[in-house]
Amino acid sequence: MTELETTTTTSTTSTDRSPTRLSRRGLLGAAAATAIGGGLLSACQPEAGGSNANTGGRKVPIRVWTVPEGPDDEKFQTEIFEQFNKDHTDVEVELQFFPPPQYGNALQLAFTGGQDAPDVFRVGGGARLNDAHPKGWVAPLDDFITDEFKARFPSWVYDPEQSPLYRDGSPMAVPRPDPFVEAIRVLYCNEELLTQAGFSAPPKTWGEFAEMTKKITADSGGRAYGGAIVGNTPNHLTMAALAGPQGWRGYGQPLLDLLTGKPAMAEPGLVKTIEFWQDLHQAGALTPGWESWDATQAIQQMAAGRLAMYTFPLFHTFQLRDANPDLKLVLAPPPDPDEGRAGSVGQVDAAPFWMMSTACTEKEAAWQVLDFFGSVEFQQPAFVELQQMSLIEAVYEGVEVGPDVTRLREIADDIVRAHPQPDIDNPAVGDMYNELVAKGPKPNPREVFFEAITKGSDYAATAEAYDTQISTLLETLLPQHEVTADDLTFADWDPMTDYFER
Repeated sequence: MTELETTTTTSTTSTDRSPTRLSRRGLLGAAAATAIGGGLLSACQPEAGGSNANTGGRKVPIRVWTVPEGPDDEKFQTEIFEQFNKDHTDVEVELQFFPPPQYGNALQLAFTGGQDAPDVFRVGGGARLNDAHPKGWVAPLDDFITDEFKARFPSWVYDPEQSPLYRDGSPMAVPRPDPFVEAIRVLYCNEELLTQAGFSAPPKTWGEFAEMTKKITADSGGRAYGGAIVGNTPNHLTMAALAGPQGWRGYGQPLLDLLTGKPAMAEPGLVKTIEFWQDLHQAGALTPGWESWDATQAIQQMAAGRLAMYTFPLFHTFQLRDANPDLKLVLAPPPDPDEGRAGSVGQVDAAPFWMMSTACTEKEAAWQVLDFFGSVEFQQPAFVELQQMSLIEAVYEGVEVGPDVTRLREIADDIVRAHPQPDIDNPAVGDMYNELVAKGPKPNPREVFFEAITKGSDYAATAEAYDTQISTLLETLLPQHEVTADDLTFADWDPMTDYFER
């Protein structure tokens, strides 16, 4: 058995308060709110003995496996569960933290080894609901999800016809992240560099982005650059979603267009996107060496005033603020095609976040932990302390939201729409797609995009050949998994609108 690096701590929390709900759109533009300081955690604790598991008076250990979202998150969870254990006479949470690269393997070893499996575990690499449920790791939550619990969340979250939390008609998980806000890719802009080049606002179109990137680079004389891509990550390809192809599962894997049900690597909007970035790279407008960057280098370059614009997930907002509090940072949506927007960004598959293990023998005690994870009492401190975005609207009530979070939610309202989820109507679609990824052509799409941009190769020809191979593979996989082309096709859906009400 591989030795895994883990951190374990025996270390939950709640009050009886019921904060007023704040509508998602109503939050936008809120002028001010009451700030919550360091006393929030203690203010949120339940009275001792507030738990209600039927444990016969004993203190039941519940093993929780998780992946911290940074060192501050590990400290936060450790402290809040230390308080949980003090306030609950019948449950003792044992937290175990894993580095992200080791998490999926650790779960695989635990479940196949027949011992030491967690009672509760969170989503992570190799441990998403689509991965864990087919392996028999996830216990259904029908006996625990009450109307009161459902009411904490938007109505679609526990609607089996719309929610990604369901499998075989049963709820399987507790959510945390807002999958619509988490889906955004922010165009981070250094306002000072834009202003020095004569620009008063971030670019709204591809043409403006190209013009600004090239001019900033030329004017700086090598001291700064107008734009960058962060290594071989596909975050810059959010522009393609606004240009047309409405891909399922993102741009790092075989792309299936939800409007046609067909492979879409050669879809015209995606081809134009790749050619757009090829032009910027060949023009020398992007920071030299971006090809080998990780996320840290993008932060360092912008914080040091050497990078004007780049696209990345929302968490860089807070890391850039920490890296340089004086940085004149502007948050913007990715620019639209010159001819106008033709699509939208879809929600990420982040809603199923915490799950109960089938290895758990003390399910009532484990549910206390899951109930806490899905509460304002856990998620509001996580938002205040760590800026972790929540699906629970009450999380934002009575706390200082701040202009950055407000802006991020505005960007989500602008570019993100509820996309169809083929694997909800037919769960076999998820299994089929996982096999498609495993057996798909090599190099994979991310590598194809990267090579086309860096080498200036004929992307359109490569993409057409890739789509042909995927089509051939689908001819075999669809009938094997009892999936039809209709399961993948939503031709009547307008991608500028939500597919379901949220």
